[in-house]
Amino acid sequence: MATIGLRICLSFAIGCASLLAAAGVAQAAVDISSKPTKNMSCSAGVCSPTAKKGILNANDLVNLLQASDVKITTGSGAITIEVTASFSWVTPSRLTLDASYNVSIKAPIAVAGNGALTITSSDGIGGGQLLFFPGGTIDFWDLSSSLIVNGKSYVLVNDIEQLAANANGNVALARDYNASLDGTYLAPPISGIGDATLEGLGHAIANFSIRNKTGAAVGLIGSLGSNGIVRDIGIANADIVALDGNTLDYLYGGALVGQNHGTVLNAYATGKLKGGNATFLGGLVGYNNGTVANSFADVYMRGDSFGTVNGYVANGGLVGRNDMDGVVLSSYARGVMAGKDSENVGGLVGENQGQISHSWSIGRVLASKGRGTGGLVGLNLGSISDSYSSAEVNGRDASDVGGGGVGGLVGVNDPGAYGTADIERSFATGTVRGAQNSCLGGLVGVSDGGSILNSYSRAAVRLGDTAYGTSGGMVCSNAGSIGYSYSTGVVALGNGGYRGGLIGGDDSSSDLLDTYWDLNTSGIGDPSRGAGNIANDPGIVGLTDAQLKSGLPDGFDPAVWGQSATINGGYPYLRANPPPN
Repeated sequence: MATIGLRICLSFAIGCASLLAAAGVAQAAVDISSKPTKNMSCSAGVCSPTAKKGILNANDLVNLLQASDVKITTGSGAITIEVTASFSWVTPSRLTLDASYNVSIKAPIAVAGNGALTITSSDGIGGGQLLFFPGGTIDFWDLSSSLIVNGKSYVLVNDIEQLAANANGNVALARDYNASLDGTYLAPPISGIGDATLEGLGHAIANFSIRNKTGAAVGLIGSLGSNGIVRDIGIANADIVALDGNTLDYLYGGALVGQNHGTVLNAYATGKLKGGNATFLGGLVGYNNGTVANSFADVYMRGDSFGTVNGYVANGGLVGRNDMDGVVLSSYARGVMAGKDSENVGGLVGENQGQISHSWSIGRVLASKGRGTGGLVGLNLGSISDSYSSAEVNGRDASDVGGGGVGGLVGVNDPGAYGTADIERSFATGTVRGAQNSCLGGLVGVSDGGSILNSYSRAAVRLGDTAYGTSGGMVCSNAGSIGYSYSTGVVALGNGGYRGGLIGGDDSSSDLLDTYWDLNTSGIGDPSRGAGNIANDPGIVGLTDAQLKSGLPDGFDPAVWGQSATINGGYPYLRANPPPN
């Protein structure tokens, strides 16, 4: 069965290749490779490098395993173990991979007999991980084989039924599984995982289907406890329908986990997800008050209606609602995210009360009559840093919702009772569209407070010629603080409302410092119209396109901002969050 490869790093923005360098650790490894063995010493069943870079030929390793157990260690400058060539063995021998830092699986490994495998990462340097890269999996043909990862022993299973039966302990998926044989589930097959780990070993569960009308949590796993971990697993071509029939105060729907209080690591979902009268829907996780890291979703998702008992809806491409203790790190979403009468819709997260960092979204975000519609986040009450969106955002009509906003990154930025709503070192590059009564901003639709610092928008803001609305190159309606930021995108006029180079409508009490817009590319060449409603609004300066590309504007910290003719079209870019190639 074909699967989508998994990838794990501390940050997609940094990239796997530079992870060790970013951590201040030299890149040095034992490579289990198709190349000839080099700089390795093997004696009495132990193979160790004799130099910073050691190569152990995969066939040589298999020959050793034919005779006895084999342990591969790091040392002599090498700190990681990488598997870059496929291999398998049929004898009962145990292979041990013992690295000072990461163990990286970049090619298939098959324990084809009743052999055993032990993996130890971070044996000497903190922070090491077992990492699965695209194409990397570990298969077990005999479920009675032994698997030990970082001191934990795992029960091996090969289908959903066995996963569910062993969910109270540490369990590993021994191979890919086609769930079409199971038919359509009417409730999560794994109701919950508490103090245990589900290790996917890089495998995927394909064609998982569920139609839920009564339960509060919908997905492969209903709920994940605070000490629970789900990692290194994919849900491919999922078909999820989450309905509550107007009987529940809350419903959480996601392809992998409905309600997460633990850790979801290096996971993905593809397929489609539909919710009717559902409160929190996410492509991967419906509700998150734990951690979702190094994960992605590529789904067609549609969430409908305010018609829940509590009258609240939040839909996101990856996570529906990220609660106060929730963390979304180094993750992304793509595909189509559609909300009909959905209150908050975001390409990555519908509503964020926690932390989002080093994450991004791409694709399309479509919403009608929503409060917050954003390329990354619909409603932000928490913090967003080092993130971006290149999604196309279309907020069709905000006429039935007070304070509705449509933004390239965030629809509505509102600290509310939480006192945060901070956006730092982030940007948007997509197209922001709206129809009647829209409030459109290249970065943020409505900012009811909080702060936007060291951020920019290159998004085009387009309001229908006959539509009434307000638009701004960075923010539509602003009552917060903006500093060290700029916008370059075209700002459409529409029929009435305000139109400003940086801000459509600015509150007189807002705090603006060293903010700029492009006089040429925005279509707003009047230097007095940085804000649409306040002429010569203090803190906003219009610069020509040539000026923006000729050097960092006043107030921009060169430790935060860089500039190069070959990066970001010559405009200032964020050193810690450069634009994708």
